[in-house]
Amino acid sequence: MGENWYDNKDLFEMIQELKKQLSETTNLIKEYNGLRKKQTDFEKRIIIVENCLENKKENKKDWQWILGWLVAIVSLSIAIFK
Repeated sequence: MGENWYDNKDLFEMIQELKKQLSETTNLIKEYNGLRKKQTDFEKRIIIVENCLENKKENKKDWQWILGWLVAIVSLSIAIFK
C-alpha cells in the first residue's frame, strides 16, 4: 500500500493554506448574509409601497363615491328649492 506521509513542514503549510481558505469562506458567508438581509429589507419595503398604492386607489374610490352622493344631494336640493 502506498500511503502518503507528510513531514511537519508540509502539514504546517497545508494547515496554513486551509486557515486562509476558511477565513475567505467566512468572509464570503458574512457578505452573503448581509446581502440576504438587504434583500429581505427591500422586499418588505416593496410590500409596504404596494400596500400604500393599493390604499390610495381604495381611498380615491371612496372619495369618488362620497363626492357622487354629495353632488346628487346638492342637485336634488337645488331642484327641490327652485
